[in-house]
Amino acid sequence: MVEEFTRVLSEKARRVIREREGGYILLVAEILGKRLLFCLKESHAEYYYVKIIPEDDLSSLSCKEAEYSPLGLYAFSKSPVELAKKSYEKAIALVTRSERTIVY
Repeated sequence: MVEEFTRVLSEKARRVIREREGGYILLVAEILGKRLLFCLKESHAEYYYVKIIPEDDLSSLSCKEAEYSPLGLYAFSKSPVELAKKSYEKAIALVTRSERTIVY
């Protein structure tokens, strides 16, 4: 499952790094010049889920911190391939949203 998710994400993103963190798989990927965290929760349930959050929105590269952060987006799917595709689309939305943010 993790291999399929990583493979599909790597086809779309740059510099995908993966490591195990407790009950999570932490992936860091560069998309449109921004680094994002993908926290994939290991589960035995029917659905897989991942939280996607820009690296800049966290103080550390930690899935525990990301889980409790109100920032970021979630993706859910029964298929790891579909989950990776949905995650990438949501990551694009996060990156382009932050580019449209006006700072006064």
